[in-house]
Amino acid sequence: MARWVTPTSIKGLLSTEDQCQWAAWYRAHHYRYPKIESDFDWEAYRLQHNDVLKRVRTQMETDGYTVTVEKANKFKIEGATATVSGQIDLIGQRDQVVKIVDTKTGRRWDKDVWQVRVYMAMFPLFAPLFNPEEEGLVGEVAYLQGKKPSVAVTCDNGHKVRFWEQIRLSAGDFEPAKTPSPSECGFCDIVACPDRVTANELTGTSKGKF
Repeated sequence: MARWVTPTSIKGLLSTEDQCQWAAWYRAHHYRYPKIESDFDWEAYRLQHNDVLKRVRTQMETDGYTVTVEKANKFKIEGATATVSGQIDLIGQRDQVVKIVDTKTGRRWDKDVWQVRVYMAMFPLFAPLFNPEEEGLVGEVAYLQGKKPSVAVTCDNGHKVRFWEQIRLSAGDFEPAKTPSPSECGFCDIVACPDRVTANELTGTSKGKF
């Protein structure tokens, strides 16, 4: 049985902003799973994302980088435990430096940094001409103009160990326990989870004198 892991499915667990290991495990074991319908405005998101993507690309090219964008940066790495796949927004090359950038339209999350760290860990595996002994690898999270300043990202051996361990956990045979919460369930699209909760379903809340 094939197991598929994507950076977006595990980045919240790596940053500890998410806790439900089961959701990542389920996605790894069910590549095309039924999803909950969403009223999210994808058209508006794509337009905003494209705006920040173009702005950052223009700045990188002004700074002397040769830049490849989105679909040109797709990767799929087949490992012993799972296949890891993804698509990097921007990859720039200048002199002896490779710069990996992910663009965001919303608020700043630590999971954004971890997403770039995953890309940085994977890059030498799908770019065989990259020589880490001769070339530098840097990362960045770029936000919609006016929202947040860009964040520089590093990826050391400790980060890589954490990443590989999470892949093995998400792709493993053992099914983790579910950890439902309104904050995570509200963004989860897995139809098959029977334990989904919302803020309205929380009980035991009362007013008290403190």
